[in-house]
Amino acid sequence: MSRQRSSGVLLPVGSCHLPTIREPSPRNEGQRKVRVVLVKPAQSPDGSQSVALCWSEGRTEKDRAIRQKQEVRFLADTEKLAKRIELGRLKSAAKIYEAIGRLKERYPRVALATTSLPMTRGSAN
Repeated sequence: MSRQRSSGVLLPVGSCHLPTIREPSPRNEGQRKVRVVLVKPAQSPDGSQSVALCWSEGRTEKDRAIRQKQEVRFLADTEKLAKRIELGRLKSAAKIYEAIGRLKERYPRVALATTSLPMTRGSAN
């Protein structure tokens, strides 16, 4: 399998960084437009096709920022839930587990990595 660049040269697809340099914007000459993409050959799940998996630095940073933002919100919401339990506004174990399930549903990326939620004394009444 090979990849064609804008210059018309065919490059083999492998584990390599392929920098693409674009012209700076006419409005912002100081802008840096370099994109590094990691390209890795792979097979489709059924094995019938060869595919190229591509990762860019920008996308990796964006995904990391999304996860961090969701983690902060998830932890804040779990603290609010713990406070509700502590103040006695939420007593039933079934309702507590339902609230935990809603949080896990709202923040799926973070909830998979979380093994336990902060629970206070006597919360399983």
